[in-house]
Amino acid sequence: MRENVPYSQILDFLTNLVDNKTSGTLFVHSESNHAITIALENGRIHAIYFGARRGRKAIPLVSNISGGSYKFEASGLVGTFHDLPTTPEVLNLLRNPHTTNESRSTDSSPVTHNDVITEENKTILCQELKGLLAEHMGPIAEMIFDDVVSEVGDFCSTPKLTQDLINKLSAEIDDSTEVEQFRGKAYLALNNVLKS
Repeated sequence: MRENVPYSQILDFLTNLVDNKTSGTLFVHSESNHAITIALENGRIHAIYFGARRGRKAIPLVSNISGGSYKFEASGLVGTFHDLPTTPEVLNLLRNPHTTNESRSTDSSPVTHNDVITEENKTILCQELKGLLAEHMGPIAEMIFDDVVSEVGDFCSTPKLTQDLINKLSAEIDDSTEVEQFRGKAYLALNNVLKS
């Protein structure tokens, strides 16, 4: 196992595996003590784990590590296929995690970052976002919402923090079409609250 190298070096190694159409499994132990597993078949990334998270949900978590140790084994995770973008898209998201999220959030949410959300509107917004999440995730949405809120902090004090919350909540949804639906409705709810 290669000991504690920067994230960029791990990404370069993964890119080489893809370029060389390698099959096998890359195991990474991050500096923050997380286990990451990336499975490849003929250079195609078909499964990603970050602890218990998998597929699309794992990508932003992987891209946030600063480094770690890694090893590669020729044995693959046969038959395990996660819902993932194409391999070039996965590599791009791992390399530039903020480019797509920021461009998406500014496109669909023309809110002013200086606006302040009142306590009353914060309660209304919370209920709306919980309801929207429940449409896509069912009853577990409330628990996931509370977990993400405790991670983000006082998310509704500014629109920027609320956008961060919306991005984190949408990362919990598996279906990419539903992610876009959720974001669109969530940003609409945020804009409505700011105008009220």
